[in-house]
Amino acid sequence: MKTLKFGGSSAANAPDLLKCVSIIQNKAKESKVIVVISALANTTDLLLQAAEQAANKDEQYIDVFQQIESHHINMIKSLIPIEE
Repeated sequence: MKTLKFGGSSAANAPDLLKCVSIIQNKAKESKVIVVISALANTTDLLLQAAEQAANKDEQYIDVFQQIESHHINMIKSLIPIEE
């Protein structure tokens, strides 16, 4: 059994995540795998920034959360196009 961890620069954008998927698929052919996905690129830094702002009662933490949310939504839209 193999454990595969991805995050940060390996999860920066849709093409990078698709590379992760390819690696996972190839390793899964060899043995069972456990997959761990940590934060997308820059997300940890933004979370720390938001936490510090919130602790200091700086309401700009809301903008940082919206930035994180937008990044994740855009990533999902890149990976799963919605037909309209």
